[in-house]
Amino acid sequence: MTYRKRRADRDGTFAGSTPERAIIDIGSNTVRLVVYGGAMRAPGVLLNEKVTAKLGRAIAETGRLADEAVELALRGLARFALLLEDWGVEDIEVVATAAVRDASNGPEFVEKLRVMGLAPRVISGEEEAILSAHGVIGAFPEARGIVADLGGGSLELVRVGEGRTSAATSLPLGTLRLVEHRARGAAEMKKALDKAIRKGGWDLAETSAEENGALYLVGGTWRAMAVFAMEAARHPLSDPHGFELDAAAAHDLALTLASSGPEGVKARGRISNMRAEKLPDAAVLLQVMLARLNPARVVFSSWGLREGLLYDRLPPHARAQDPLLAGISVFASQRGASPTLATRMAAWTLDAAPAREHGSERLRLAATMLALASMQIEPNIRL
Repeated sequence: MTYRKRRADRDGTFAGSTPERAIIDIGSNTVRLVVYGGAMRAPGVLLNEKVTAKLGRAIAETGRLADEAVELALRGLARFALLLEDWGVEDIEVVATAAVRDASNGPEFVEKLRVMGLAPRVISGEEEAILSAHGVIGAFPEARGIVADLGGGSLELVRVGEGRTSAATSLPLGTLRLVEHRARGAAEMKKALDKAIRKGGWDLAETSAEENGALYLVGGTWRAMAVFAMEAARHPLSDPHGFELDAAAAHDLALTLASSGPEGVKARGRISNMRAEKLPDAAVLLQVMLARLNPARVVFSSWGLREGLLYDRLPPHARAQDPLLAGISVFASQRGASPTLATRMAAWTLDAAPAREHGSERLRLAATMLALASMQIEPNIRL
């Protein structure tokens, strides 16, 4: 290996820009490639691409993956494979969820991927639920409540608390399958969804909200819902990860979206046409979930199945790290602000901003690391 190549590899690793791991997630709506670098406890996303193949769109009627959807998905996957080969990424994990596991021609589709050089793993509904919950635990270590991962083909529900999961369930209530319920009218749709959730073993309406904990929403359609709420409230941030609503505000949001048509939703510039079409149906589902699961609050999580796959491969000491501090410490260290210096500076600020008056020591340390890192960044891009 030449000196120049060794130097490039070292600098790329130091900057967190070396592609270390890739996950291909073959869902019922989209086929997505995400390439990660940096510290895997708080991974940096180097590439995030998707193909909206809608593999699961015909399963309810035919039981099969539609031919044109398979063709589109395979073209996208072949491109993903070329990108990964060009980048030299060898640590690649390929998972397929509801559409592929439910379709009669799912095994045929999987075999085509093997011929392409990919090694897909078709995961069960229970495994999908647990992986999504692990993604939430990775993002929110103190998470307590219920994780609801809404995909195109299924809805996964699973309890979380004290870093563990239980009662993982997969229900055929994905966004592609909500359409058949909508045709019966709003009242009948609610009855059918409520019956499916209760039949799945989820009935917490009589348990106190405090005991039930939070409802953590995972999936692109839920994130689009959060974006709608954030823009309506003129929220200062654009990333929906960690955005929270109390139960009453979540109910109001669901009511507003359930009574809106896709055109009204599309007026929000950051919501795609595909998500806008799904949001009214998802909002009806959320109304039913709020009534039946009775959460204290709703939390939107951008971390789910893919991050759960990363989290599962971490050693115990890495899982125990705070994700905010782990991510920011890598970012700051790369810019000359060591965690040791940041800790000393954070302690020095105690006199100016006593802990009893200004909140979390975790946020104090994170803010100090970012402030020190900003000193090394060109002034015009500090913000």
